Amino acid sequence: MNPYNQNDELIKIDENFINGYLSPIALLRDYTTYEVGFNYYFKRLEDGPSLKESLFNELRESFNRFVNKESKRYKSHQEVEELISKGIELIEIENWEINLAREIDFWTGTTITNTIKEESKMRVWEDKPNLLSLDLIELLKVYFYSKSVKAYKYSGEICGDLYYHWGGINYLDILFSNENENYLLHFDLSD
Repeated sequence: MNPYNQNDELIKIDENFINGYLSPIALLRDYTTYEVGFNYYFKRLEDGPSLKESLFNELRESFNRFVNKESKRYKSHQEVEELISKGIELIEIENWEINLAREIDFWTGTTITNTIKEESKMRVWEDKPNLLSLDLIELLKVYFYSKSVKAYKYSGEICGDLYYHWGGINYLDILFSNENENYLLHFDLSD
């Protein structure tokens, strides 16, 4: 049996496939709300000695790229290092294959399906109002098929400062890690 009911010759579920799945969902969120600037992506993080260091490297790289209209950086190198020195606390999402849907619901779940379903078709959606979330989780399970992966959220003082840069209005990061690789599933909303 092929995972995800796909013939291996026809499709390979990799980072590009997952990003290709996420991009239209972000566009759909743009069209079904008054907000603009939804941005979703999945990527393998640069190797580091730990999951935290891999994330910090990603944040450093992102801060280096991010400039305002006058091409000035929002934070200097020193400010970025001070921000990162505040640290983060990793919070494991137990049984992520089951519980991740609740975490990502705002971004891919009932918020979208509730805005696009027709009144006459509502009963079709009643049992699984978060079909896109569940499908994304299936894609991730297939992607991580033979790997023992844990999922994490993070919190800490750094999160308050990240809003203005990392997400603009709102964001959610889900980190995936095994003994060899770290990944970031990022959702953000900017104005």
